[in-house]
Amino acid sequence: FYQAQHALAEQNWQRAESLLEETLNVLPAHVDARTQLASLLVTRQANDAAERLLGEGLAIDSQASALAHPYAQLLAERGALQAALQALGGIHPDAESEALRAALLHRAGHHAEAAGAYEDALREQPEQALWWTGLAIAREHNQEPRAALQAYRRAARLQLSGTVRQYVEQRMQALQHREGG
Repeated sequence: FYQAQHALAEQNWQRAESLLEETLNVLPAHVDARTQLASLLVTRQANDAAERLLGEGLAIDSQASALAHPYAQLLAERGALQAALQALGGIHPDAESEALRAALLHRAGHHAEAAGAYEDALREQPEQALWWTGLAIAREHNQEPRAALQAYRRAARLQLSGTVRQYVEQRMQALQHREGG
């Protein structure tokens, strides 16, 4: 594993990949080796292999959030939203996993559950503008315009990229107009 770290530092990707594979042959439960190898696989667009590798790791330790997050993201990328949600179900919830779960729930059309998960995440990290935006969108889809407007306003007070800021401002204007002010 330490040799793999050296290879990574030297940007010798093939050697690092080989050494990380060797590490996992000896220590299959080595989470850092597994996540680093999965990252290298994703970088070279071997998403199926990365997904398999992460899934095998979760079979060894179903509570390893360092494996569950990227695994759920890979599953979601190929449209397996229920499997992605199940992958997150085995880990201890933290703000990051709740926000990811919220995004997956929203994509699956479960807006009320998504809003609840965003609220859970925001209780721990209230300065996450994208999560406030996600909450606002979920509230809007759930036909809660006042709550959506409040969440958009909160997002607007935080750091947002240009495109997201534009979207938030447009939605705020639309909801304010709809609410009569």
